[in-house]
Amino acid sequence: MTKRAMSWSVAILALLNVAGCSTPIYEGRYAWSDGWRIGKVSRLLSADEAAEIRGVRCPGASKSPAGRIVVIKWRQVNRTRWHFALLHTGTNIAPGDEVYFNALGCDVHPVARSDVLPR
Repeated sequence: MTKRAMSWSVAILALLNVAGCSTPIYEGRYAWSDGWRIGKVSRLLSADEAAEIRGVRCPGASKSPAGRIVVIKWRQVNRTRWHFALLHTGTNIAPGDEVYFNALGCDVHPVARSDVLPR
């Protein structure tokens, strides 16, 4: 291997080592490694409507019958996924809004990107 090829190999390996160990942190506080993702709100449901949908894993919904459930559509690699999360009353999240949400649990309330991003 030539000296030039060797130096390129070392540089590429160093770059991959640095880039491969980092995960995105959205807005300086929503870390990918903590479960935060970006998705788009598909629907808003009442707790009763969410209870009728098969496969909804959000145990907090039954504890808060007055609360609403937000259905979030997001991409993971090449698959479309759906996430259900509890929504604070008085939150101005509507279908079509982009949100930060925590994919590790439904009890962490989503945050509208428009509330966080500078205008």
